[in-house]
Amino acid sequence: MHAFLATRNYQLDFSDTRLHHEIYLTAPRKVEGSNQKTVICHPIAKAVDAYKY
Repeated sequence: MHAFLATRNYQLDFSDTRLHHEIYLTAPRKVEGSNQKTVICHPIAKAVDAYKY
């Protein structure tokens, strides 16, 4: 994921208030562990190009 972001001029944008989010597509209590589906969303931002300054 880090390499994919870097090739598109983005970077991860984590902070104390910006964390990842988990979206459960299946009910954890009703579906067996191997069949559970979850989407994990990471905050990203445009990478700062140090050579422009």
